[in-house]
Amino acid sequence: MKKLFLVFMFFVPALLFAALGENGISVAPDGTELKWENGNWDFFIMHKSLVERQTGDHDSGQANPQADTCIDQNVGSTYTLTTKHMPEDAEIDRAFLIWLSTQDPENFEGKTDNSVTLTFTNAADPSLTLTKEITAKTEGTLAETKTGDFEYEALKAFDQTSGDRGIFTYRVDVSAFMKEIIEKGKAKGMNSGTALYGDYNVKGMECSNHQNYLNVSGLVGGWALPFVYTSSHISAKKIYFYHGLASYRFQAEEITVSGFELPDEAIIKLGFVAFEGDPGLANKQGTNIMDTAEPEALAVRGEHDSYYFLLSNECNPSKDKDSTGLEFEYTEVFNSISSIYSWNDKKESCIGNPDNPLDETNPIEYAIDNDTFVVDTTKEPFNTSFAKGDTEFNIKIGANQDQIYTNFMIVSVDTYNPDSWTDTDSADTDTSTDTDSADTDSADADTADTADPADSDTDASNSGSDASDSSTETGNMGESGGECYPNGTCNEGLTCSKDNICAKPLVLKKSSGCSILTVD
Repeated sequence: MKKLFLVFMFFVPALLFAALGENGISVAPDGTELKWENGNWDFFIMHKSLVERQTGDHDSGQANPQADTCIDQNVGSTYTLTTKHMPEDAEIDRAFLIWLSTQDPENFEGKTDNSVTLTFTNAADPSLTLTKEITAKTEGTLAETKTGDFEYEALKAFDQTSGDRGIFTYRVDVSAFMKEIIEKGKAKGMNSGTALYGDYNVKGMECSNHQNYLNVSGLVGGWALPFVYTSSHISAKKIYFYHGLASYRFQAEEITVSGFELPDEAIIKLGFVAFEGDPGLANKQGTNIMDTAEPEALAVRGEHDSYYFLLSNECNPSKDKDSTGLEFEYTEVFNSISSIYSWNDKKESCIGNPDNPLDETNPIEYAIDNDTFVVDTTKEPFNTSFAKGDTEFNIKIGANQDQIYTNFMIVSVDTYNPDSWTDTDSADTDTSTDTDSADTDSADADTADTADPADSDTDASNSGSDASDSSTETGNMGESGGECYPNGTCNEGLTCSKDNICAKPLVLKKSSGCSILTVD
């Protein structure tokens, strides 16, 4: 899309208003700050393009194929959610349908498309289906650039050379849609996650493939559906949502993530959605308009570090030379190839082939990137940058020759869960845990909270008194003494009693040939 560099002389001044995360953690239209800080949370992001390559007339070479056609509005595109993406007991807390499109330059004074159709069909039982018209309360135009708001943002480009262009995005809460699917599934005997497995189709989005977009290889359009859920299979995390429709080219932006305390051996996960990135484009020297050649990449640095480490994975490979052969370190992250890292994955999987963008067996999603990067603080180089007890870190978004549009980012951080961190003597503890609901009755916990006197593990006896305390204290949901989560689970290391209270489980411990029940 970089055929006419003069385009950006007119575009850049309008784009410096709203960087991703500029206003901190996102606030939904209902006034809720989009952060999840107490519980076993995780997130996943579905996504699909709504533009496609039919003619190839606007490719910038074989390594840089370009979309040239809007997908039929009556057909749309479909994402299939499976057990790979979330556990079978997942319960949805919040979900948003987000779409981004181009506006016909002849209709900049007209209303942008604030309504699309979302349809779900269950994989195991196609009779479980749900269709809703998803409509934003806001209805904007492209008469001017509008940024900052959660529900609607728009960017307009004035350009006498290649013609005016503009993009817009809507973000609408679809939590009720997801929860209705769960209820319909339960009526059929399904658990929550199984009910949600299936096809999600979005159609009806207006899109313009006007020559003003095609002439600069700038056709863009697609949708994403991020959701946050809880599950008994998920460890304690804090999750933060950031939004910001902004255009980047040869520039970078930094975001500070805070409000947590890193445990030892923490895992940080970044889910990032941007539009219009192309494979095979990087320029070390910049242009005569913008001479700062930021490396294309997402990068992170720890709280007490001054050096940024570029993130990469198999879907977004690290590079050591730019498109002209000059030595240049960057990551091919804006390449229409997405990296998916789900709840039980040990490594990412790729939507699209980074070695062959035209691979028909694993096609790319044109003009949209949905990438998840995992920062394992136990491994190099992150083990020297992140430390136990850190309360913040920084993320740097860098764009090079690609013109990209950021939309949103989700960050999850492993957190301390004091109620589940106990120091037990493995020699004294049987590996089997009695999960009978009768045994986890909080009344039983009160009478069995004394450790075996012969056991020299003093932490175990201390934890017994903690358990008895929990019967009188009122804790936060999911924590010791607090109510169980809606799906009947608690934070890691705790069990939901029949009284719907989170308490430490009873463990069978062996001492002097006898077995007793004690709180671990």
